[in-house]
Amino acid sequence: MRLTLLLILLSAIGYSQNTIDDDIASIESQLIEWRRHFHQFPELSNREFNTAKKIAEYLR
Repeated sequence: MRLTLLLILLSAIGYSQNTIDDDIASIESQLIEWRRHFHQFPELSNREFNTAKKIAEYLR
């Protein structure tokens, strides 16, 4: 019984890692584009209005 439970748990962990990798791969190009944009148009700390706007638009 314990062995069966352990095997199920280990397979679930492997599956979730693949899911996470797939999720990251699906947004990788968007993240790279944002990074380039944020570095091209830097803002001072506590004055990241354009950065906040861009992220809020994505989250909606």
